[in-house]
Amino acid sequence: MNSQLSGYEKAAILLLAIGESAAVEVLKVLDQKDIRQIGAYLGALVNVGQDEHRLVLKEFRELAGTSGLSVEGKTYLSKILNAALGKDKARRILSSLNTSENAGFETLKSLDAASIANLLAIEHPQTGALILANLESDHAAQILSLLPANKRDAIVYRLATTEEVSPNMLDELNSVLQEELRLGSSKNAVAVGGTGLVAEILNSVKRNVEGEILTSLESKNPEIAEEIRGKMFV
Repeated sequence: MNSQLSGYEKAAILLLAIGESAAVEVLKVLDQKDIRQIGAYLGALVNVGQDEHRLVLKEFRELAGTSGLSVEGKTYLSKILNAALGKDKARRILSSLNTSENAGFETLKSLDAASIANLLAIEHPQTGALILANLESDHAAQILSLLPANKRDAIVYRLATTEEVSPNMLDELNSVLQEELRLGSSKNAVAVGGTGLVAEILNSVKRNVEGEILTSLESKNPEIAEEIRGKMFV
């Protein structure tokens, strides 16, 4: 057994070894934290040596292949994430993997819904959209339920219509968060929102809140509202 490899590194090599179909099934039972940790190693892999391949497979009681794997890790990761999680969620995870200095959002995830709602209540709706885009759907749904209707609707509209942001916008957000949450900065542009994420969040809110948000969105952009409805509970 190679003691130099961490558990997540071994898991990344195993995913490469077992093939896309099996890897998809593995990812379906992992939480997003584990997927990100494994993906951080998987995305950096280009070639896996025969020895590492053999030792990892032995540890998992699998037969070793006759040669090392040669595969582009990031391309492979993109394929299996899309198959397992869908395009929207896979895109956000891939973006977070490309942002090595995104640890600040992990701190944000540890805050309770009321604390984040208090922060969003005094921030610009675009800032609120970027923050919610970096949280799990059920957490974001709890926060939305605590916001005043006008603030909530403004944030959701921006979340639905903003799929990617520029580095400058993220730098601005990080400046605010550094002061209020002591978070680090992010240098890379990332995928943040979109109708898929809004659909996930609305699936977790109460039905009356869901209806109010969709009605508000429909008054601003009927096509966006219809697209979100089409992605809910899918």
